Amino acid sequence: MFEFSPDNVNGLQWTAIPADNFERVLGASGWRIDYLGSTTYQARFLKETFDAMKTFASEH
Repeated sequence: MFEFSPDNVNGLQWTAIPADNFERVLGASGWRIDYLGSTTYQARFLKETFDAMKTFASEH
């Protein structure tokens, strides 16, 4: 699972879920969080994906 951070990523500013929400909600549901922090994982997104995320961000 991954979540966008509240930082600026390539010019897009995302609203993020605070880290303590992950620990509180997932932990209470029996999930074990082994790591919560930045990562070097890479993902490939189509231009259409970023367009959809940008539209979603501007509507909310």
